[in-house]
Amino acid sequence: MKNLYTRLSIYVVVALLACSCATPKMVLRLKPDANNTKWSNGREIVKDSLNGIFVNAAFDEHVHPEVVFHVEITNYSNLPILVDPAKIYYLALDQNKKLLPNSGGVYSVNPELKLLEIDKEKSRAIARAKNSQTAGIIAAGVVVAASVAIAASDDEDDQDRHAVEALTGLAAANVATTIEEDSYYHSSSLDDLRQFWSSETLRKTTLDPGQMIRGRIVLPATNEATYYQFHIPIDDQYLKMIFKQQGFLP
Repeated sequence: MKNLYTRLSIYVVVALLACSCATPKMVLRLKPDANNTKWSNGREIVKDSLNGIFVNAAFDEHVHPEVVFHVEITNYSNLPILVDPAKIYYLALDQNKKLLPNSGGVYSVNPELKLLEIDKEKSRAIARAKNSQTAGIIAAGVVVAASVAIAASDDEDDQDRHAVEALTGLAAANVATTIEEDSYYHSSSLDDLRQFWSSETLRKTTLDPGQMIRGRIVLPATNEATYYQFHIPIDDQYLKMIFKQQGFLP
């Protein structure tokens, strides 16, 4: 028994040391590198236009390893335009606004592909939940059968019966826990994630004259960059905006 306690103590210490190795990540903030800005709900917004298309953009938040921006596009031209967030990208620049070595365009995450991934994962989660439920029921059935066999035997003492009863209860609890965890994973995490990508992000849209669309775009962060030069496609041209990045240690 003493050796068991010693081994358990060693495992606990090792686990705690492993947990303590994690270090907090740098927190990023970006602000427009422009003078014509305004503030709204804590966001500093930069505005620009090209060929009758007006764009407002503001940094929203940093969720490692990605940065999120809020973008609003209004079509004041005479023709419809296609807004496609998957074609919005930035160039990572150094302190002299030169392109970082070995870097290229960093594109916004495509909401349509993200929604497809989420729906596929939801399908897999439902299948896992059903499989876990079936396996749990089979395991519980085996334990129940064993308990019935012991109960029918006159040779087993009360201690054995109590042990089997406890094991039966544990198996039933495990089944319930497995089903509950899978259901929560499916209904909470994935549904919340889908809600974000379907309702809060900038979606691919044909924008008719006089119409406006707004939403968030999500892009991989570049910690080494001092500036992000955004390229927002307007027909066959690009409207460019520059944001300056700052990193804060926790």
